[in-house]
Amino acid sequence: MNGGYENLKEVWSKTMIFINNNNLKSIENGPMLELYITDPTSTPNPADWKTELFIATQ
Repeated sequence: MNGGYENLKEVWSKTMIFINNNNLKSIENGPMLELYITDPTSTPNPADWKTELFIATQ
């Protein structure tokens, strides 16, 4: 995802819909991570912030 952190809730929701629509199953108690590629202290413009989501699926 690119952009400010206020969008994370929507991105998580869309990711879960994608998993469901593509017949994937998230692993119960598996990792669900947000990886912040950029940092607000080094990248001041929120439009340039990058975050990746990781969800364990089977």
